Amino acid sequence: MKKLYAMLLTAVLCLSMGMSALAAGSPQGGATALTADGVSATITSVNKELADSVTPAKVAEVVKPASNQKAELLGLVEVSVDPKDRDADGSVTLTFNVNGVKAGENIVVIHYNNDKAEWEVVPTLKVEDGKITAKFTSLSPVGFVRVSASSASAATSPKTGEANAIVLVELLVVVCAATALYAGKRAKVSR
Repeated sequence: MKKLYAMLLTAVLCLSMGMSALAAGSPQGGATALTADGVSATITSVNKELADSVTPAKVAEVVKPASNQKAELLGLVEVSVDPKDRDADGSVTLTFNVNGVKAGENIVVIHYNNDKAEWEVVPTLKVEDGKITAKFTSLSPVGFVRVSASSASAATSPKTGEANAIVLVELLVVVCAATALYAGKRAKVSR
């Protein structure tokens, strides 16, 4: 009976080698070094509660990409500006350094309007390599969203791991276990 339990446990352990491992989603990054040029702006990271509330679905709701596009949040920061740096109409134009941005990309700047309690799209004036310029009438928090064409290959995950090798090892163990079990029973019968 001990041999039977040993064989069953061996088979279970071998089969468990082939189970999939689930991983967390990739973090959204690329906007760690944000600075404003030309004015005295203070940039800090947003609180965790707000950062967690800005989900991909929320970003898509605000930006409203076409059905064949996807919206990717590049960064989210708190921005404050000295009132003396604002224009006569109360607006301010800021240029941010955002990692991973290329000239000509479709970048949308979003801003959380505390008065309306909703996200708004801010006019993006210029997108250069690593820089985004936008004009704000109110600040903080500010987010940067890349809108790009979604492709079929982007929606599918690449094949990783060596599943074929694991299946072959499991099959070999099961065949060996069955052979050992058969040989053991055969030996008992012939005694």
